[in-house]
Amino acid sequence: MIKVADDHNQNNIHPNSHKNHNLFIKHILTMYINLLNHRSFLKAAAAVAITAVPFSASVYAANNDDESSSRSFLFFKKKNKHTAQPDTTSSSTKEKYDDFHSGDAVVSDGIFKVIKKGADYYFEIPRSVLGRDMLVVNKFTRVPLELNSAGVNRGINYANQMIRFELDSATSMVRARQQRPMPDVKNGNAIATSVADNYISPFIAAFKIEAYSPDSTAVVIKVNDIFNGKNTSFNNVFSDINIGGSAISDLSRIKSIKAFSNNVYAVSELTTKVVEPTGTVFVTVEVGSTILLLPENPMARRLESPRIGYFSESLLNYSDAQQRVPTLNYITRWRLEPKKGEEKDYLAGKLVEPEKPIVFWIDKSTPTNGGNISARVLKTGTQPLKWQDSRMPSVWSRNQIQQTLTPTTSTSPHSHTPHPQRPMRWVRQ
Repeated sequence: MIKVADDHNQNNIHPNSHKNHNLFIKHILTMYINLLNHRSFLKAAAAVAITAVPFSASVYAANNDDESSSRSFLFFKKKNKHTAQPDTTSSSTKEKYDDFHSGDAVVSDGIFKVIKKGADYYFEIPRSVLGRDMLVVNKFTRVPLELNSAGVNRGINYANQMIRFELDSATSMVRARQQRPMPDVKNGNAIATSVADNYISPFIAAFKIEAYSPDSTAVVIKVNDIFNGKNTSFNNVFSDINIGGSAISDLSRIKSIKAFSNNVYAVSELTTKVVEPTGTVFVTVEVGSTILLLPENPMARRLESPRIGYFSESLLNYSDAQQRVPTLNYITRWRLEPKKGEEKDYLAGKLVEPEKPIVFWIDKSTPTNGGNISARVLKTGTQPLKWQDSRMPSVWSRNQIQQTLTPTTSTSPHSHTPHPQRPMRWVRQ
């Protein structure tokens, strides 16, 4: 039998504070017993409840000094739970942010800041860039002799993908979502809502938020793992070239990460171990990974024509009027657009200047002997490709394709260019 303490001075509980309330509970439970007396197990449960009422009420009142302390256990109110939000304005948050910009920190500014502190690298990403489309491009910058003999050499682009950085304030995380091609749907169609709700692109990486900027307009994340080989979500070089295996941590490193006006460029040395019948071979490659900020307004899609040879991507096409879902092929092409102010001449069929020409950067290691166009560029600098050089007529634009020299002051092979994916290098096997 449970003994209930009757010392009313203990915990400052008045001896009659629950008397009327307990009598009311007993009355209600007795009524239930009379109504359901044909069920013995209910009678037993009600009797136990009557015995426990004084004890439960006293204990609950002893541990709660607010207005709810007079309620019995049958009338307990569930407390509301609130998810704690990160405090981005406190002095401790500001001090934590200041730590990343003090001491031995080296900051490179561009589309977002790259902070090097010791052996660690951090991105300080503005909220204005979160959610924007970015292109991740991976290329070889140096390879071992065995790979070069197999046709894998400097400059080869082995993997691309489009991503977005997304902020999750509730968990203090930044996640990278891979943006996969989604089906095409006509604007204004009712089925557009269903298509949007049906498809989703996957998350491929997550980063803990290390700090917020003092005005909460940027977040700081650590990015070592996506460039040193531990996390292959951004760069899975050994699987991409069919070697297999993973990077060995102690034999892999980040050489540099720098920010520029529209891209971030990282250089890494990654090492893996290949087991062959003749023994074990260590393979080290140097790779350059570019995260390029894409334009806010995507280029208009253009359908493939069977009369012209284009590389193309296939997408499902939805509309309200269809009886089946067809597949449409969209071509991959350069973004050649007429300069502002010359649109009327372009539509009239006249030659116009492009808003942004296609520029190929000539590596200074290219031999200068002979009369090839690359040699002439090395002597004279930037040149447009003319009809007799490229063997292609200019269809609608003047100077749409150009070649120019790689600057000697550049710290990376193509980090200085607005679009760093068109270097021309001289490599012999």
